[in-house]
Amino acid sequence: MVGSGIFASPGVVLALTNSVGLSLMAWVLGALLAAGSALCYAELSSMMPSAGGDYTYLRAAFGPKVAFMWTWSMFFVIKSGSLAILGVTFATYGFACIEGGRAEPPDDGSPQVKVLAMALVLALTVRRCRLTLSKPR
Repeated sequence: MVGSGIFASPGVVLALTNSVGLSLMAWVLGALLAAGSALCYAELSSMMPSAGGDYTYLRAAFGPKVAFMWTWSMFFVIKSGSLAILGVTFATYGFACIEGGRAEPPDDGSPQVKVLAMALVLALTVRRCRLTLSKPR
């Protein structure tokens, strides 16, 4: 999956580097790091073909306490933060589409962006719960 950062941060990267070449180098470096991470996960999954993903790998490397803490931090902080960023990015671009480019889209922190982002996350959560509960067991 291409993260929402590819749509939300190019302007920030360009403003901070103040150079098209440096900003492209930053994106290439990020792509290389992502590819390296994907290759590491591919090797781990081929060497440890069991369900559990990160939990399984961390439990084997550092023990069950670290794996347990990682799982709960993913649930309460990392994944929920990722969903929030996706919702805010969608809402920001959604308002830009609604305005049709006629006006400046609202700021990421504006109330209407926050409400639309929360509504999106809630609607997708309800939809996923319904799909999960309606599956025959």
